[in-house]
This record gives sequence, C-alpha cells and structure tokens, in this order.
Amino acid sequence: MGINLASSQASNAVRKDNTKSGNVDAIAAEPPKKKRPQGHKLQFILFVALVTISALPVILLEAWVQHDAYQREVQTVREKHLLIARNLSGVLDRYITDVEEGFRAVVASADENGAHPAMTRLLRSLSFHHVCVLNSENKIIQSLMRQSTGETPVGISMPTLVNLRELATNFKGDILITDLIQDEGKSYFYLLKRLNHGRLAVGVLSTQFIRGVQQSITFGDRGHSMIVDRKGLVIAHPKKEWERTAKDASKISIVQKMIQGDSGVMTFYSPPMKADMIAGYTIVPRSGWGVMVPQPMKELRAQATEVRYFTLAISAFGILIAVMISWWLAKFLARPLVVVEQAATRIANGNTYAELEPLPAHSPKELESLHKSFSRMFDEIRDRQNSLLIARTQSEEANRAKSEFLANMSHELRTPLNAIVGFSELIKGEALGPISEPRYVGYADDILHSGYHLMGIIDDILDMSKIESGHSSPKKKGFDLSDVAGECVRMIAEQARQKSINFKSDLAKDIPLVVADERMIKQVILNLLSNAIKFTEANGSVALHTALDGNESYTISVADTGLGIAQENLDIIFEPFRQIESTTERQHGGTGLGLPLVKAMIDMHGGTLAIDSALGNGTTVTITLPLK
Repeated sequence: MGINLASSQASNAVRKDNTKSGNVDAIAAEPPKKKRPQGHKLQFILFVALVTISALPVILLEAWVQHDAYQREVQTVREKHLLIARNLSGVLDRYITDVEEGFRAVVASADENGAHPAMTRLLRSLSFHHVCVLNSENKIIQSLMRQSTGETPVGISMPTLVNLRELATNFKGDILITDLIQDEGKSYFYLLKRLNHGRLAVGVLSTQFIRGVQQSITFGDRGHSMIVDRKGLVIAHPKKEWERTAKDASKISIVQKMIQGDSGVMTFYSPPMKADMIAGYTIVPRSGWGVMVPQPMKELRAQATEVRYFTLAISAFGILIAVMISWWLAKFLARPLVVVEQAATRIANGNTYAELEPLPAHSPKELESLHKSFSRMFDEIRDRQNSLLIARTQSEEANRAKSEFLANMSHELRTPLNAIVGFSELIKGEALGPISEPRYVGYADDILHSGYHLMGIIDDILDMSKIESGHSSPKKKGFDLSDVAGECVRMIAEQARQKSINFKSDLAKDIPLVVADERMIKQVILNLLSNAIKFTEANGSVALHTALDGNESYTISVADTGLGIAQENLDIIFEPFRQIESTTERQHGGTGLGLPLVKAMIDMHGGTLAIDSALGNGTTVTITLPLK
C-alpha cells in the first residue's frame, strides 16, 4: 500500500515538474560529448539536390548550344554560300549563252542598214554597247547597232582594235569572248567572230548586267558576291574602285583557286574588307569566270553570340522555374520530418507531453506512415520517462531515508561508544587502583583503540550524510595553509614511522591566507595522507607538497609509491561506501568514505581534484583551491 502511494505521489510530482520547469534531462545525465559539426537542414539539402538535378541538364544543354552555335553557323554558311555561288554561276552561264546567240544572230541577219530595231533592243538588253564589222585594215565598215558609218564607237580604240585582231587570228573557234579589257578608262568584254574576206565582227559588251547580278547578292552587314574573269581581274565587287580599275585580285588565295578551276568553300583574308572571310566559290563553265560569295567571320561569331544570348535567357528562365518548383517540393517533402524534429526537440528540452503536428494534406503515404511511427515512439518515450522519473523519485527518497537512518544510528552508536572509550581509558590508566593481571591493561588499550577507530568511522558517516542531505556547508575564514598542513604532518608522522615509510613534506612559506573551512581542509589532508600510508608498503615513500599556483589558486599534492589504482577503477573510488574489489586492497580495511569525503569537501570550496595513478606505480592526488 505504501509503495502504490509513493508511486502515485512521484507520478504527480513528475507531471507538476514537467508542466512548470520541463527539466527532465537529469534522468539520464551523460558525460559531455564532443560536438559534431552542425549539418545542413534537410529542406536545404533537398532543395540543392532538386535544383542540381533539374538545372544540370539545362546548363549542359545551354553550354553545348553555345559551343555548337558557331560551328553550326559556319556549316550553314558552307552549304548556303556554295549554293548561292553555284546559282549565280548558272545565271552567268545562261547569260553568256544568250550573249553569244544574240551576237551570232545579229551578225548573221544584219543587212546594209544594220540590225533590225528589235534585234538592237535585244542586244542593248544584254548590255551590248556596240556591234560592228571591221575590214582587214581594222576600219569599221559597218555598225550593226547604228545607222551611221565611219564613227568609231566608245570602247574600241585603235590599240584595242589591233589587240582584238591579234586575238581573233589566234582563235580557232566560232565566237571568242575575251577577258576583261580596259579601254578609255572603262572595262569591257569583246565578242569576236571572223568573217570572209578578212572581215571581223566585234561586239562590245559592258559589265552592267554582271554588276547588277552581283549587287543583287547581299546578306548580313557585309555579305556580298564577287565576280572575276579567268585571269583574276575584278568584274564586279562592292568596292567601286576595284570595278573601275579592273583590280587584279589574282594574288588572293581564293581567286587563285577559281583561276585553277576549283570549286568549294574556304576561309581567307580579304584586303578590301580588312577582315577574315568565309566564302563559297565556283566558276562559270562557258567563260571560266570566277564567282564567290564571301561573308566576314565576325558576322558569324556575332550571330552565334545572339544564339548564345537567346539560349542563355531560355536557360536562365528554365533554371528559375526549376528553383521555384524545387523549393516548393523540398519544403513539401521535408515538412513531415521537420514536424517530427520539432516535436523531438521539445521532448528533449523536457516537454514530455509535446505532440506531433498534423501533416499537410496529400502527404506521401510513406511519410504518413513515418509520422504515425514517430507518434507511437513519442508515446513510449513519455511513458518511459515518467517511469524513470518515478523510479528516480523513489530512489532519492530511499537515499534520504538511508542517510537519515545512518545519521540516527550514528548518534545511537556514539552514546555507548563514548562509555566504552571512557571506561577503557579508566581501566588502562588504573584510575581506581592497580590491576593485578597486566594482560587486562593490554585488553583495555585494544578496546580503546577500537573505540576510537569506530568513532572515526561514525564521524565519516555523519559527515557524508550531512553532505548528501545538503546540511553541511563550509565555514570559511582565513588561515595559514602551511600551518594546517604542518599540523597534519605531525599527526600522521608516527603512523608513517611505524610502517618504515619515508615521509617528506614541502610546505610553501609566506603565502596569502587561505579563505576556507579550516576543519574540512585539515580532514582532506589527513584523509589523503592516511590513504597514502595505508596503501604504501614498508620502505616506500609518501610526500606532501603545498604551493601557490601563480595568483589564481593554491595546490595541495600528496604522492606515494604504493599499490596504485588501475585506470578503469578511477571513477569507482569516488563513490561512497564503494571499494575496489581486490584481495590485496581489501586487506587494508576501511569504509570507502575517505576519497568521496575529500571530493565532496573540495567541491564545496569550488576546487578541483585530480588523480594520476597506475597499477603498481603509486598515486599522486592534486587538489586545487581558488585564491578568492
């Protein structure tokens, strides 16, 4: 019945304690652990992962498009410009055919009055300036496009006539179309056809039609076409100076390719444009003229850059959408775990009645299952914590009952012990008369020493019970630490001499007074010296050392060459009534209260206690007391 009542009271105390203070950490206090580096939140990790997964393909695609844009522009130019060049070559080839046929028809059909007006209009549409017939002396005897005779037409100077006659003489075909020839500052083509009796039909063909065709081919900022004759002289070009002077472009690499009759696409440096160009080029089959369609490489790079900017804008927009969706999705997925984490934190902080918040609607089934599992686990943790608190309360009550029992029993034992000690002293001193049997005097002395020993044990138990119950506090005052330590040396010296132990002391002089409980500090030193002598064999050594550690603290050190303590037992020796279970050590007796009392008294003074020991190598106990 008493147990149930205690459990109920403890449970109520637990609930009250949880409601007000929320401090439950003392149930299972653990030694401090090394702090681990703080990680990132799950929502942030999910967000980064989702953004990376979604944005990486976009970034790779954008990088590939940017890298490939220029190459694709170049490839497009290769295909497009060569096609334009071939189409332009076809136009010029058909134009040459029309020119030859028109010239042949005019020469064959002309009468004494020249060509028919319709034929004249046809020739002019083909850019003929003049068609005439020369005699063997290079005199114009008939103008087929004019009504008057004897007038020398534009484009046929005497040196030109002489040159044409020579060309016609060496030509074995029907109609000869010359290369570009400059006459009186202008450039013309000449059509030559030999007639009977040494006569020569001459057609003067301007470059007007050819230049019109060339000017129709423009694209980009500086994309154009260029036409040269089979010697590399410029027939048509955007730069008018080159057209007017029939510039010799045969030194340019692409023109050399056309002179050789090649066709294709190549890059070259253009002197008039002062830029690197890429061009498709080919030749006109019937005349051998070269046709090319160039464009500055700079324009291709500019177009590729525009593509890059466009793809970059699309990629940035795609990444922005991916970031927004990833943030929402990461928050949605992390929310259940955040709920669990928050509840776990509240429980860890002492709020054992913390509840899990409900999950958002449409949460994944797996997360809902996890939420339910954690909810059950939290219920079990709360039940277990309540049980532990109840057990702790019962343990504390039992401990207080034990301390009260020991205190009461110590007082009850002290009364008969005082009588035993007092009567033993009377018998030993033969206060009421001599004792005839000497052995009785020895027995009385043994009883007296046993009484004192038992009295000391009772005093230790009383001190420990006071400390545990919180009824003991140091009564501080200033005293000379060296004087107190010297008194302890004198009290313990005889005990060391009886065991043949070399006892040494090194006590600091002229140090400030220690502000502490003089009785407790004396008991601390005596307990340490007694333990050192107890566990040190004959011919061993024990040393006491006191010093002022700078301006911060005092140190008291007791070192011996005794049995020593194993590392795994260093924590046990500070537990009250606990002794190391060893036959070698148990033979020295004791209650196991010496070091626990020392530790408790030093703690009450705000000091520290450190033990350096190894089994078989002795022990050194160092106490530090604060200066202030």
